[in-house]
Amino acid sequence: MYTITWTGAWLSWNTMLSKNRWQRAKLMEDWKPLYRKMFADAGMKPMKNFTIVIRYWSRMDADNVYMKAFIDSLRAEHLVPNDDKRYFGGISCTPDPTLKHNTYVISVI
Repeated sequence: MYTITWTGAWLSWNTMLSKNRWQRAKLMEDWKPLYRKMFADAGMKPMKNFTIVIRYWSRMDADNVYMKAFIDSLRAEHLVPNDDKRYFGGISCTPDPTLKHNTYVISVI
C-alpha cells in the first residue's frame, strides 16, 4: 500500500465539467508533474492490481473529488498496466473531519 497526502486545492468534477475539452486537457497536463512527484515521494513501484481509498476534508462533496487524471497518470508512469476492471478494483472517497482543511489522503492498495 502507498499513501499520498496532499494539502491544497484538488481538481473537482465541477471544475472539469465547466471547461471545454481543450481547457480540461490543459488542466490535466498541469497536474501531471504534481502527480509524478506524489508518486515518487510515496516510493511507488509498479503493481498489477490496485484499489484507491481516499479520505479527505475540504468543502467538496465526496462525489466531486476528481480522480480520472490521477489514475491516468498512474498508467502514464507505468505504475499500473491499465485502469479497466481486470486491474482496477474500484475507488472509495470518504470525508474525514479529523483531517485539516483541504487535506487529501490517498491510499493506493
